[in-house]
Amino acid sequence: MTEATKSRYYPIYTDLRGKKVLVVGGGSVAGRKVTRLLEAGACVTVVSPRLTPELSKLISQGRLNHKARRFQQEDVDDVWLVVAATDDQGVQKEVYNCAKSKRIFCNVVDQPNYCTFIVPSEVRRGDLCVAISTSGKSPALARALRIKLEHELGEEFGEYLELLGRLREFLKQEEALPERRSRILKGLGELKGIELYSGKQDEEFLAWCVGICGPGVAHIVRDFLKERQKQSKAD
Repeated sequence: MTEATKSRYYPIYTDLRGKKVLVVGGGSVAGRKVTRLLEAGACVTVVSPRLTPELSKLISQGRLNHKARRFQQEDVDDVWLVVAATDDQGVQKEVYNCAKSKRIFCNVVDQPNYCTFIVPSEVRRGDLCVAISTSGKSPALARALRIKLEHELGEEFGEYLELLGRLREFLKQEEALPERRSRILKGLGELKGIELYSGKQDEEFLAWCVGICGPGVAHIVRDFLKERQKQSKAD
């Protein structure tokens, strides 16, 4: 691979809980960015003289800070991350240059040349998150792939991951040998498990889990399957 064909982006997930994030812009695009940032637990401040009704509602609910004016350079002080989502190219570039000069991560919507990070398309199923990026070359293709994966990855993938988390915690306490624990967890990650679970083959699935982990996990799996049955009846 030549230097020209290497990706300029390094895929990474970041923990935004409690971190200060600045969003410049108050339109619908900014609104979508704000929603995702709030879902990630960020402390978001929006700088814009005008806001959509949705953003105004978030402010009235106390979920969002607002500076009702145009962007100023000091707005990036003491923030961890910046998103520029305005329709003013001059402001977009100014935000990027200001953030870059202070070594703050910055995303300028739809302008990858003015980004120190880009936001991928995502498919979420509970704690399962599949991110898709074309390195800014074709957002349309990324969206198309996201739609395809949304059809192929049902909600059961998120449910199954929740169970794997419970089994992992159990094994950390009960399985003293790291090598054996690693081997068990690798086995649980095989696609055979999700195939049995999504097919609602409960007895076969229980036997499969016990065969990999041992009889000690039977009560965890049974309880989880009962929870699913109750949820299905409620729905």
